[in-house]
Amino acid sequence: MVPAHKRLDFNFTSGSMDLHVLLHPVTFEKVSVNRYTPKFKASSVQKERVERLNKFADRFSVELRHALLLELDLMEVDPPQRSLDRHFGDLQRYTGTLRNQFTVQ
Repeated sequence: MVPAHKRLDFNFTSGSMDLHVLLHPVTFEKVSVNRYTPKFKASSVQKERVERLNKFADRFSVELRHALLLELDLMEVDPPQRSLDRHFGDLQRYTGTLRNQFTVQ
C-alpha cells in the first residue's frame, strides 16, 4: 500500500491556548535557473551586467529537489489585553523547540 499523504499533523491544547503543528515534505518537480551568456563582441559593461545577472544562479543550489515544511499556528481563545508580546514569544520558543526535534540528515 502507498500512503495517501506523508504529513504529521498535531494539535496541542492547554487552557485557552491551541498549538497546531503541521510537518510535511515538499518535492519540487521542476527547478530551473536562468544563466546568461554575453553576446559575441560584448562590451565590458555588458559583460559585467551578465555577471551580475548570473550571481543569482550561482547563489541558488540546483540540487534543491526536496524540502521539509514546518507550519505552526498558536491560537488563544479570548486573549487578555496586551498579551501579544507573550504570545509571540511563546510561538518563537515552540518554533525553536520543534526545529531542534525535526532535523533532516
